[in-house]
Amino acid sequence: EEEGGKNAITFVQNLLDLKDRFDHFLHNSFNNDKIFKQMIAADFEYFLNLNNKSPEYLSLFIDDKLKKGVKGMTEAEIEVVLDKTMVLFRFLQEKDVFERYYKQHLAKRLLLQKSVSEDSEKTMISKLKTECGCQFTSKLEGMFKDVTISNTINEEFKQRVSSAGEFKQRVSSAGTNLCGVDIYVRVLTTGYWPTQSANLKANVPMAPRSAFEAFRRFYLNKHSGRQLTLQPQLGSADLNAVFHGSRKDESGVGSGGVGGGGGSVGGGGCASPGLVVGSGDGVSSVAGISSSSSSSASTVAVAPPTSSNGLMPSPSLPAAPPAPTPAPTTSAGASPSGAAVMSTGKPSGPKKHIIQVSTYQMVILMLFNTRDKLTYEEIQNETDIPDRDLVRALQSLALGKPTQRVLVKSPKTKEMESSHEFTVNDSFTSKLYRVKIQAVAAKGESEPERKETRSKVDEDRKHEIEAAIVRIMKARRRMTHNNLVAEVTDQLKSRFLPSPILIKKRIESLIEREYLARTPEDRKIYSYVA
Repeated sequence: EEEGGKNAITFVQNLLDLKDRFDHFLHNSFNNDKIFKQMIAADFEYFLNLNNKSPEYLSLFIDDKLKKGVKGMTEAEIEVVLDKTMVLFRFLQEKDVFERYYKQHLAKRLLLQKSVSEDSEKTMISKLKTECGCQFTSKLEGMFKDVTISNTINEEFKQRVSSAGEFKQRVSSAGTNLCGVDIYVRVLTTGYWPTQSANLKANVPMAPRSAFEAFRRFYLNKHSGRQLTLQPQLGSADLNAVFHGSRKDESGVGSGGVGGGGGSVGGGGCASPGLVVGSGDGVSSVAGISSSSSSSASTVAVAPPTSSNGLMPSPSLPAAPPAPTPAPTTSAGASPSGAAVMSTGKPSGPKKHIIQVSTYQMVILMLFNTRDKLTYEEIQNETDIPDRDLVRALQSLALGKPTQRVLVKSPKTKEMESSHEFTVNDSFTSKLYRVKIQAVAAKGESEPERKETRSKVDEDRKHEIEAAIVRIMKARRRMTHNNLVAEVTDQLKSRFLPSPILIKKRIESLIEREYLARTPEDRKIYSYVA
């Protein structure tokens, strides 16, 4: 089992197989004896909670089963597996930690449209609601509500744009086209969604930014007093690309560029781009997520987009900004969304693709409109993307699967240093017309991320313990220390098991803030201060 703990899916599947094995023994050899059944349950609860990663692993396992593309399993078979998973969930002591991870994974499935079906998602939430109550699932249900409301808002925005003359625009099935960019924005309630506590930044190109600003004006006119904040880490984009194959200019150096709209010329003195990327006609680009706070105290978040998959609309933060005018000679067969300049070498023939990337990756690719080569430090300074996210984005673009390497890194190492250089991969080729750049990310959290999650959980627990203490004392008025600790533990055990030391600290904090007081005759008895 220690070996299986290195992989979330394997770890949980091994536990499920082990549980099936013991249930078989219990039924066939021990006639479902009650004492044996209780012993099996107690032992499973004990060793499941020995691993402090169990809440994360259980959520990852469910995430894997609820994602699109799970081969060889029908919805009915998935539900059977989820029912078994709920048995393990009942053994879990840190259900509040599981809730935090589940919310993160559900958010990604909804925003990236990866759910196997909405019915399966709601069935799972119903199981959790039955097990833990409506308070446990209220935020999860709120996320689905936001998605529905966002669809309505975007439809209204589309109608407004189609009747207004403020922009040169058109409306498509994928989203609303402004400045050559199809945009679809999701408005998310911050309290429901696991958005970052600090606003993450990214220097989004002008065309996507302008399209989002148009939506911002529309939204704030309808909801005065609210605030929209772009959350680029949650968005995605579809880019229209034309690859002209490997070729060399007079100096013998291959060249490449990325452009939007009508095409662009590779920068840095490069004779011609080997790649042109743009938000061409019919290509929906996706925006990052933004959050908005409502006039009341509740905070709302706007999520611009996840890229469209051709089956349903997807959020989108504009893909590519309008590009500079291409050089006079253009290659034959270049698409309307991007034109390539002929070089002194002979191109192998243009290849058109739609590249599906994250908003961060879009921001990086658009830098190559004006530059032939960029160092890691230059990309970092010009994009303003957080270092951890920038490393992952560049690894996906340059070091991912061979059929997904849009950029070339020099030297070809996984490590990122400020002097390492990146260029466009002129020789990029793929059998697929629509190429999705898979994100390079750990299946589970890294150690720093896990510590940050634990820190947030500990902070939430302080408030939950204090709320339970106040509820109990308000009803009882006077209680001994031991009785209060026992009742608080009993109230919170469905979410987590608070230690007596932690409860004592929260009691002391409430006494300092004059919510409680010690009685003069016995300091171990507390009284509620009205």
